[in-house]
Amino acid sequence: MSAEQASRIGTERVPGALALLLTLKGTPTLYYGDELGLPDAPVDAELRSRLSRVRELLKLRREPAALRQGDITVLSAHPDHLAYLRGDGEDSLVVAVNLSGRDQRVAFPGVRSTLWSSSFTGGERDRLPGEVTLAPFEARLLR
Repeated sequence: MSAEQASRIGTERVPGALALLLTLKGTPTLYYGDELGLPDAPVDAELRSRLSRVRELLKLRREPAALRQGDITVLSAHPDHLAYLRGDGEDSLVVAVNLSGRDQRVAFPGVRSTLWSSSFTGGERDRLPGEVTLAPFEARLLR
C-alpha cells in the first residue's frame, strides 16, 4: 500500500487493505514502507504498533494452510463490511473487514476466537458467542 494509495483511501483504512491483500488468493507484493502506508514519516509508537501487526499477519500467512492454499467462500458482502472463509477442508479461517467508520456487528456461527486483529482491542467488545463487533476499519482473522 503505497503512500499515494493510502492517502487516496485514508490511512485509517490501511490495516484493512493490508489484511485483504495478505488473506486473499495470490501472491501479495509489499515494497519497503508500504506496510505503514505513509511517506517517509518518522517512526513513532503508533507506526511501530502498525508494523508489529503487519508482521504478525505476515507470519500467520505462512502458517495455516487455509491462507496459503484454501478456497474462498464469501460469507457476507455489504457496503459496510466484507467477510469470507478461507479453507482447505481441514483448516479454515474467517476474514472479516469493517469498511466503515462505525462499529459493525456480524454473526459468524461456530467462530470461537480471534486469531489476529488490526486493533489492539480486537474481540474485547464481542458479547455473544459467534457474534463479532468490528471497530471502525478493523480487520480480523477468526477461528
